[in-house]
Amino acid sequence: MPHLSPQEGTVKVCIATYDIIGPVRNGGIGTANSELARSLVAAGHHVTVLYLLGTYCEDGTISEWVADYRRRGITLVPLPPSKVQLGGPYSAVVSMRAYEWLRASDFDVVHFHDWRGAGFFSVYGRRSGHSLANTRIVVTAHSPILWHKYNNYELLTDPEDIRTDYLERESVRLADELVSPSNYMIDWMRHQGWRLPERVTVRQNVFHNRTREARPLSISGTLQVDEIVFFGRLEVRKGLRLFCDAIDRAEISRPVKVTFLGKTSTVDGAPSTSYIAARASRWNLEYQVITNKDQSAALDYLAEPGRLAVIASLAENSPYTVLECLASGIPFLASAVGGIPELIAPDSHLASLFEPTANSLAIKLAQVLGQGAQLAKFAVHPSEVEQETLIAHESRNTSIVWPDFPEDDPFVSVCLIHFERPRYLDYALKSLSEQDYTNFEVILVDDGSSSEDAVKYLATVTTRYPQLQLKVIRQDNKYLGAARNAAASEASGDWLLFMDDDNAAKPYEISTFIRVAQRTGADIVVCQLDVFRGDEAEHYPPTCDHRALMTGGPVSLGAIRNCFGDANSLVRRKTFDAVGGFTEDYGLGHEDWEFFSTAALQGAVTWIIPDALFWYRQSNLGMLKSTEETANLQRNIRPYLSAVPPSLQPLVLLAQGQGLKGSILDESFLQVSLAYRIAKRFDRFPRTKRLLKRFGNKLVN
Repeated sequence: MPHLSPQEGTVKVCIATYDIIGPVRNGGIGTANSELARSLVAAGHHVTVLYLLGTYCEDGTISEWVADYRRRGITLVPLPPSKVQLGGPYSAVVSMRAYEWLRASDFDVVHFHDWRGAGFFSVYGRRSGHSLANTRIVVTAHSPILWHKYNNYELLTDPEDIRTDYLERESVRLADELVSPSNYMIDWMRHQGWRLPERVTVRQNVFHNRTREARPLSISGTLQVDEIVFFGRLEVRKGLRLFCDAIDRAEISRPVKVTFLGKTSTVDGAPSTSYIAARASRWNLEYQVITNKDQSAALDYLAEPGRLAVIASLAENSPYTVLECLASGIPFLASAVGGIPELIAPDSHLASLFEPTANSLAIKLAQVLGQGAQLAKFAVHPSEVEQETLIAHESRNTSIVWPDFPEDDPFVSVCLIHFERPRYLDYALKSLSEQDYTNFEVILVDDGSSSEDAVKYLATVTTRYPQLQLKVIRQDNKYLGAARNAAASEASGDWLLFMDDDNAAKPYEISTFIRVAQRTGADIVVCQLDVFRGDEAEHYPPTCDHRALMTGGPVSLGAIRNCFGDANSLVRRKTFDAVGGFTEDYGLGHEDWEFFSTAALQGAVTWIIPDALFWYRQSNLGMLKSTEETANLQRNIRPYLSAVPPSLQPLVLLAQGQGLKGSILDESFLQVSLAYRIAKRFDRFPRTKRLLKRFGNKLVN
């Protein structure tokens, strides 16, 4: 049950969004969130909008919009930068920054939209059991990235779009509730294999019914049309090409003006305004393009007598363009796609809807120009939708209750690998000696060290750390895969925690890994990496240079990038044996990447903890520095080649090669701002360093 504010019936709500009316001129997500905030504040709830684009504004400044929302009783918070430099793809960075801010807050309900998966780390943090325990997370289905690309006839060219799709799917799967404004989008998600939460609600978006002065009707009860207005973003999915095709074919026998009203976009890689100009050159009609109006100004324009809005979308969820026309008494024609018919009363369908073809729209336009337009009616009145929304927020029994952590402390085997770095090893062992979890052993495998310092250290290591259940195994140099397998073969625990000698565990690493594994039933548990730099063991704990973000998947992106995590992970012993352990190629890295991929393809469940549980060292002595990168990549692609018939294996290799083309494969595969990395080298030039880091923060943070 969610924690309620002291004032009875008052709920503290946060709306985390990339889009909000004001800083962003107009858009469906922004309108939905603005309307939701308005309704909740009017009902007496405390509402905070976490604006995920930070200080970015299309109009005005963020301080002006903060003040504007304050006057409306709403707290607008531009997402602050992370306290730690974050390295990773944009969607993951924003999701992490939102999670960090929310975990330090105290909200009863947090709303995310599905787009770009902003709720990913927050739902994982809540389900992991160590943050947001009293917060209900609601995700609203709006416009998933692949849905948008497919319906806009865009090819998938950026591998990171695969990760964004995964962030979206996981934020929905792990939410306390999924709310969709249409049955259509729920059906689409299920058809595409999305796993939905137990609680799924179909409820239209909140909308304030704005009454306007009624237009004069003709004797037949219709409105005369003198201007046809394409209403929506100027892109293919919104029906721009279909609309132009319909104008080409429509029988227009009197002077009519054609207007394109919406944000500019691209068509076939070129500006949509150029596309419109080329198409309009064939018409014997006056036309104009209007791209700079916000939501209110656009509706004011459409409300003028003689104007007909045309919503020609090829795919839609539950567009506000339709609701706005219904509420404002604006005559319109809309394509009968997606969730549009669900917004319009059945007895208005015949006059207001058309099949999404140029011929169908052309016929409808000719009818309206000749006979006049009719006003459509709501399928569900906005007041009913608003009431349902408020009831949903006032209900106290709305939060899923998770089971308590098991009370037992299972035995864990830490599989620690060492080669010729005794100072690093001592650093790692010191961190293990300070764990708040005690039921574990350390299996230390030395992979063929022969230096005097290493041999001397290994001879005395058990006496240095008598508090550890430490077992030392010496073997000839066989490389990481074989060394990890050797440690696992001597392990007694039901859980294996793999660790390299150049990393250091945070004091709560083992306990957190175990508690999350017990709570979630995962087979593999991974976490974020706090990266520090240096070839020498320095003070303990080290200073974090940046945090590298891992997402634990998806398995499809794993063919191109290690999106899973670092070898420093917790693995269920049964899962390790089922996978067959690590392969034992000598002189190659990526054995962990290959292991994670094999496990995922076999159906093992990988869970990502949104917090960093260990320090990851980047140094010139790192193993990946001494191996051939392309040979490593050939190793980690093997599970994918084995998963498809030989006839498709060249396609897998091509996908890998194309996905890696142009990417920077730096040490430890961490995607950190290039400007930030360069800035680290300019310590003697403070002003240059500040400028470069500021630029890097804009790119990454």
